[in-house]
Amino acid sequence: MIQKKRQPIVSLIILVLLAIACRFQVPSFLSQQATEISIPPVLTKIAATLPVIQTIPAVIPTIPVPLQTPIFGEGGEVRQWAILAEASSQYGSMDWSAFQAIGEPNTQECGDNVSAWASATSAGKDWLRLYYAIPVVPTEINIHQSYNPGQIVKVDIQDLEGKTTTVYEAEPKVLDQCPFVLSIPVNVETLVMQVTVYVDQSESAWWNEIDAVELVGESGIPGLE
Repeated sequence: MIQKKRQPIVSLIILVLLAIACRFQVPSFLSQQATEISIPPVLTKIAATLPVIQTIPAVIPTIPVPLQTPIFGEGGEVRQWAILAEASSQYGSMDWSAFQAIGEPNTQECGDNVSAWASATSAGKDWLRLYYAIPVVPTEINIHQSYNPGQIVKVDIQDLEGKTTTVYEAEPKVLDQCPFVLSIPVNVETLVMQVTVYVDQSESAWWNEIDAVELVGESGIPGLE
């Protein structure tokens, strides 16, 4: 694996708000940093309306990064990148870690880059789980793959009640096009804040690295349209 500068981890402000909404203890470092920044009213509203999601991991990075707010379109459409992530395994504690899949894409070229998530080994079956700030009725999931794309075999979403629905299944293969965005249309009538991506690299023995995962849907929070 090659070396390259690290990707910013996640939006500091959204993490603090999410931690408050989910009743997690905010580390003192984050609390001090948060007092120095003006919180946009829309994020305050989001924090006030988020449900308590017990499945969100109580692990909050203590690294300040630029604010990345969701994009609100016409008709209540929301386009957002993950604010938290975890994985069944990861190649490094920071480089190639699950946190590299947080935020918008920043791996511009196809290749083995530290700014994307990679599993611990290149010949196994693994999963990457992403969490989002705003609950939406999902319409699309866009998975940005930056190395050996095509080995995603399943994508699940989980609603606010904990029900899991599979929205994509396929056989593993390595695509010639790289980087590659797997766009998955979603048609469910439930609020979602969690996406899990499964990869099967057992046949190719090559890492399928994921740079970012975008969740698109209709806002489930009144007044955000």
